[in-house]
Amino acid sequence: MTELKTFRITNQRGLEVDLLNFGARLIGLRYQGVDVVLGYDTIEQYLTDTFSVGATVGRYANRIGLGHLEIDGNTYGLNINEGLHHLHGGSAGLSHLCWTGEQLDDRTVVFSHHSPHGHMGYPGNVEIQILYRLEKEDRLLIDMRGVSDRKTILNLTHHSYFNLHGVNKAGDASAASHEQVLMINAKERLEVDADGIPTGSWVSVEKTPFDFREEKPINSAPNCDHNYCLDTQGALSFAAELSSKKSGLKMSVWTTLPGLQFYGGHYLKAPFKACSGICLEPQFFPDSPNHEAFNTPWVSPEHPYHEVIEFRFSA
Repeated sequence: MTELKTFRITNQRGLEVDLLNFGARLIGLRYQGVDVVLGYDTIEQYLTDTFSVGATVGRYANRIGLGHLEIDGNTYGLNINEGLHHLHGGSAGLSHLCWTGEQLDDRTVVFSHHSPHGHMGYPGNVEIQILYRLEKEDRLLIDMRGVSDRKTILNLTHHSYFNLHGVNKAGDASAASHEQVLMINAKERLEVDADGIPTGSWVSVEKTPFDFREEKPINSAPNCDHNYCLDTQGALSFAAELSSKKSGLKMSVWTTLPGLQFYGGHYLKAPFKACSGICLEPQFFPDSPNHEAFNTPWVSPEHPYHEVIEFRFSA
C-alpha cells in the first residue's frame, strides 16, 4: 500500500485544513480556532472507517439500485455493499484507497488516482484528480476532474461531517449538531423508496419537515437522508448555508452540481455519536443511470468530468 501521508494548507487568516492521501480526505478543518469537522484520533483509524469521514466518495457517490448499470446495451454488475444495492463506489471505493498526493504550495494540495477498468464492476480506466485549495476570503475550493478511456459514469462528492458549534478531536460535539441552522436552495427533493433508491419522481418540500428554503434548526428534520434538487443552472451556484449561533460561524456551500444530499448523521456510531455532525454532499442524483429523466454524468475520452464544490466560511 502507498505510504500514508498528511498535508496541511492554510490561508493565514484563521482557516487551516489537514488532508490525508487515504481516500483523498479532509481530516481536520479549523476556522477562527474552532474545529468544525468530525475526525478520528489517529490516522490508522481511517483505514477501517465505515462512515466515509471526510472522504472523496466514488466512483459513483450515493446509491445505484441493485448495482445495475447499463451502457449502450452492455450490462455491468457493480459491487453490492448495502443490502441489495451499490453505495459510494462499493466496498473498496475511492474512499478506501490510497491516492498520490502532492503539495503545490502552502494553500494547495492535489490528489490523483488511477482507477482500473473493472474495479468494483465499473467499466473504463479512469484518471481522477482532486484539488484542494484555499482561496481568498476564507473559501475552500474542491476541484474534481476525471477522464476515461471509454464511456462510463463518474459522480464524485465530498463527505465531511460538519458541526460549526465545534468538535473535539475524538469526535465529541460540544453541542448537538442538530441545533445548527440550515438553509437549502431547493424547492424539491427526490422521492425514494424504503432503501433510499429514487423512484424517478421529484416531490415538493413545501409544508414538510424537509423544507429548508428559509433557514431553520436542523432538528426539525433530524433523520434526514435525502437528495435535494438544487435551484441551480450548472454554473457555480449557491446550494446551502449552515450556521451556529453558539460559535457565530457560518458556512455556505457553492457548487456546479445539480443535487445536494443532506444527511443528518443519525447512523453514526462509536467512536462518534449519532447526529454529532451533518453531511452536505453536492452530487449528481443517486441511481441516475437507471432513470431517463435524470441528468447522468457520462464520462468518455471526448467528455471528461469536471465539477466544483466550494465551502465559504465567515464569522
